[in-house]
Parts: sequence; structure tokens; C-alpha cells
Amino acid sequence: AESSLPHMLPRSREDFAAFARALGIRPGDKVLVYSANGLVGAARAWWMLRVFGFDDVAMLDGGTNAWETAGLPTTTYDSVESADSLEGSHEDSADSIRAEDLKMRSELVVDLDEVLQMQKED
Repeated sequence: AESSLPHMLPRSREDFAAFARALGIRPGDKVLVYSANGLVGAARAWWMLRVFGFDDVAMLDGGTNAWETAGLPTTTYDSVESADSLEGSHEDSADSIRAEDLKMRSELVVDLDEVLQMQKED
């Protein structure tokens, strides 16, 4: 069942594969995540990608604020549209991500019962 709580992990590999496809992420891609205001969103995206089997995921330390403060170059564009226009639509391409490409790492996820059990053991 879907949770009413915000920001939960997708329930299925199919749901996450559809999300990754919409962003133009393909199997084997290097993925860089970042946040404009703090690192909460980037950290969550990094973790979710790792849970679904992406090995080559990095997070920009300090986010875009640190990048810009360091005087490094930036561009502004809609990344989804740009990825599609440069490389064609990933939705139906032969190298688009599929649910079977995702290797769920269940060891990176615990449920409430497991957390409560860990508290009892301490």
C-alpha cells in the first residue's frame, strides 16, 4: 500500500524505473545529485539511487551554494528537456532503464519494527 507520508521510498522497482526514465537516467550512468538550499534533498536522492542499485552516485558537497561561492561556472536549463533533446527520448529507447535493471539493496532500508527492536537491544 502507498504511504500517506511525504518523501517515502517508492514501493516498487517499476515505480522507481519510471521515475529514473523520466529524468533520463540509464543503467550504468554516473549520477551527481545536489541541492540548492542545504543537502537534505540531495542526500535523500543519493540514498534512493543507492537503494535501487546505482553504484556510481555522488553528492555535491555544499550544494550549488558552495559551487557558486567558489566561483565555478553554472548554467540554467530544464535538465529533463535537455537530456531528451540531446539524446532522444529515453522512455522507449533500447538503453532506457527497466525495473529488472534495478537491484534492490534491502540492507539499506529498515522498517519501524526493526528500529524498535534495535532500541530494545541497546
